[in-house]
Amino acid sequence: MLTVTVPRTSQDQPALSVDGRVVLGSETTLTPLEVGAAAATPTAVTGEDLARYQLVQRRNTGGAWFYWIGGASILNSLLYAAGSQWGLVVGLGFTYLIDGFATELSGTVRTPIYAFAIDVMLAGSVMLIGRAARRGHLAWYAAGMAFYLLDGLLFIAVQDFLGIAVHGFALYGLWNGWRAGRALRRIETAALVATA
Repeated sequence: MLTVTVPRTSQDQPALSVDGRVVLGSETTLTPLEVGAAAATPTAVTGEDLARYQLVQRRNTGGAWFYWIGGASILNSLLYAAGSQWGLVVGLGFTYLIDGFATELSGTVRTPIYAFAIDVMLAGSVMLIGRAARRGHLAWYAAGMAFYLLDGLLFIAVQDFLGIAVHGFALYGLWNGWRAGRALRRIETAALVATA
């Protein structure tokens, strides 16, 4: 069980406890639990380990935005093909653009299958960028953020203020994840240098 104790005065330090043992503010030994066996040698949990864990969580949370963007884009394409007038603003504006152009070029009321295939490839690419981002590939992370920023410019061009606001919020989440990934890389590089 994880317990966070918030101090009542500003001079006290917050406490983080795992299974009743304080792990923040001092070095504590936790024993890993193994099924059907006695506890093995204890493992020291330091403040640096907790910081690393928090940075990984923040990086992964930011990278998860790419999954939401890709999934919403596919859903938007399906809704557009079904003739719906609404969609999710977190999705890609490029898919709306592709669907609109393809519908105009084909002269039909339905989205052509080739436009839907392009939408799925585009959304799938965003999801793959999310996978790379969650694995710590910061260059892909930055490229995905730049692409989503360009996508947000489409919403500015058509003056869709809700789309602009949601793209800004998503970019903020992506930015925080990217910064956490950078900080994590610095910590890991320093740890490698220290052990060498």
